[in-house]
Amino acid sequence: MLNKKIEAALGDQINYELFSAYLYFGMAAAMEDLSYRGIAHWMRTQANEELFHAAKLFDYVYSRDGRVKLPAVGQVASEYKTPLEVFEIAYKHEQSVTARFNKWYELCLAEKDHVTGSFIQWFINEQIEEEDNIKTIVDRLKRIVDNPDALYKLDNELATRMLAAYVNLINTSAPGA
Repeated sequence: MLNKKIEAALGDQINYELFSAYLYFGMAAAMEDLSYRGIAHWMRTQANEELFHAAKLFDYVYSRDGRVKLPAVGQVASEYKTPLEVFEIAYKHEQSVTARFNKWYELCLAEKDHVTGSFIQWFINEQIEEEDNIKTIVDRLKRIVDNPDALYKLDNELATRMLAAYVNLINTSAPGA
């Protein structure tokens, strides 16, 4: 059974993952408005990944005989001027998510809840990938800021992103996997 401090922390993180999904949907809407359909697709995929994270946390809480409380999700922006602005904000946001998971991991250590600490480690490792992917896009956008052809190419490239959980499902259900 989860102790109440850990249960509250995980509930808070579920809310933040839902907020993250909402944030990325807002970014997707802004990119749709600016006709960057590939970037909008990338942001919608990111939103769905955040929903997957929320569900993973939710299921874990109940698997440990805990309870989840769902407060309202905060307001987000849905108007941005450029793809670079969107990705810079997304990068800062992912850094805040990483900081939160580090804090929850420290709480697990302080509370001697090694099972939950091990579970949280998956999210910490995931955040390394999240930050790296977004930082790479930020760096590319900074280099192509005045090159519409390169921006068009990047937009098309980002349209190919698939939800990681879906890709993993396909890979593990393939014959011979």
